[in-house]
Amino acid sequence: MKRLMSILVAISLLLIFPFTSKAAPAKLNSTQFLVNGKIKSVHSYLINGTNYLQLRGLASILSGTSAQFNVTWDDVYSYPGIETGKPYTGSEKDYQLLKTTEAYNNGEGFWIYRDGELKGDLYDVWYIRDPAEHNYVGIRSFAKWLNGTPSQFNVYWDENLKQVVIEPGAYYTGVNPNYVGQAPNIEMAHVNSGTYPVWETEVTLTNGFYIGKYEVTQEQWKAVMGINPSYFDGSEDDWIGLVRKKLPDGSYTEYFDLVESSGFTPKGRIVGEVQEKRPVECVSFYEALVFCNKLSMLSKLTPVYSINGSTNPKDWGRVPEENNEVWNAVVCDWNANGYRLPTAAEWYVASRAGLKDGDWYKGKTLKDVAWYLNNSSVVTVVEPEGLTREVGKRAPNPWGIYDMYGNVEEWVWDFYYNKMPYTATDPKGPDAFFSDGARRTISGGSCNSDISNVGRVNMSRPPEYKDRYIGLRLARNDDKHKTVTVVDKGAPIEISIGEYPSKKVYKVGERFEMTGMVVNLKYADGTVEKAERPAVDFVTSDGLWLALGRPFTAKGTKQIHVTCKVGTLECKGMYEVEIK
Repeated sequence: MKRLMSILVAISLLLIFPFTSKAAPAKLNSTQFLVNGKIKSVHSYLINGTNYLQLRGLASILSGTSAQFNVTWDDVYSYPGIETGKPYTGSEKDYQLLKTTEAYNNGEGFWIYRDGELKGDLYDVWYIRDPAEHNYVGIRSFAKWLNGTPSQFNVYWDENLKQVVIEPGAYYTGVNPNYVGQAPNIEMAHVNSGTYPVWETEVTLTNGFYIGKYEVTQEQWKAVMGINPSYFDGSEDDWIGLVRKKLPDGSYTEYFDLVESSGFTPKGRIVGEVQEKRPVECVSFYEALVFCNKLSMLSKLTPVYSINGSTNPKDWGRVPEENNEVWNAVVCDWNANGYRLPTAAEWYVASRAGLKDGDWYKGKTLKDVAWYLNNSSVVTVVEPEGLTREVGKRAPNPWGIYDMYGNVEEWVWDFYYNKMPYTATDPKGPDAFFSDGARRTISGGSCNSDISNVGRVNMSRPPEYKDRYIGLRLARNDDKHKTVTVVDKGAPIEISIGEYPSKKVYKVGERFEMTGMVVNLKYADGTVEKAERPAVDFVTSDGLWLALGRPFTAKGTKQIHVTCKVGTLECKGMYEVEIK
């Protein structure tokens, strides 16, 4: 089976070159790295402004360090391989470089054995048809690919030394560990306290606040964090990899196809726009927390977020790439004056300039105020692909705020809940989550959204999720913020259901909802309070779990069993609904 798979892959690679390969000029270059205090030189090829190294060359300069690895070759299956943590046994002289040649990238993933396991998930690899016919890897993507192995290493630019540094043994971040950062200017609009329409109800915000006039840009993120993580980074590499195709049933699929995605430059600079002022994207909710606190500290403001009792991100450890309970328990100090993410309610009020849906852009259309799929994109052979644009290029809303619809979707603070607002006064979303874990809310649609969806709010993503169409906008308490005093009465001692959901009669096809559900908490001093953020499960008597928004499909009367949890406390109850 193993042999068959390798034969099929080999045949596919033969078919791929040159018909589906993206060619690029490759120029011979000599690159120097500072490795453990010593300058190491290695031959490389310069492709699209980035140096690509042959595996043996990279192995040679890391030989003898904690990031060393050996390069092997499987004569049976014709695949290269590496053995992490092993000394390199070859030499850089095993291959010959030409002064200039042509490179190909097939976009299919580079197949390589890593510690005996065949992997095809290393994509930033170019095949160079010199006499030796080798593959060359981008050093940053290769370092990221090695994270978590005995051969991991960090690589970054040291501005003081004017030198690329390789730090063997370190987890790859691409950032100089000594980088301090600078506080960029964040232009903000003020929102007064007051009562505002939000969806079909009203919300009272007892404190005014500031919100960014623009989405956080790539230059602002880089100033604070030391790196630009964005996909749309303006690079010369015009390989987008994923092509989006509409299927006959109306759904979409995405797949790798270099031929259909290589005739344009979606990552490149856009004529008439400042690349560095495009919104930052490919950042997770967790990374947004770090950015907010780092910016607050650089701006001499009080950081808002704390994890494990610390507001200094240096104490938080590495940003999780998977869902993390410790980071999900982040605490927000709502009295601090530092930068933070807006709540879903704050975002909604600011996006509509305090007016009802549609009222604020009278005289304009969404086409005037938003970058969406059809006005931002470059048309591919198959489907248009949305492109982020320089912030502030569309018309602002009446409060002078730009791009709240389209461009990139924006992280907000709230855990996801499919109803908004959760409470009528200063809603901040649920603490616990009602269905699928610690999903956070995103709002506003993106440049890759159809115009009918570009104004959508209250969607959700896991907090570790990154996407080239998700960024952020900042908020901050204003100078008149009234301190909220929180009285610690200790943990509640009892939990009970005060009221069941008010909707008891449904039609077939109507979606289940929990509006009106009240869970009460009793404390040791005898006081009873409404639980603002309980975890609630609904299960019918025949074992059907009712997710919020799930439609009823059959007539009849159903008993719904309810389980409520707050911390370690739990209570159960039951009520009936009728489906007509």
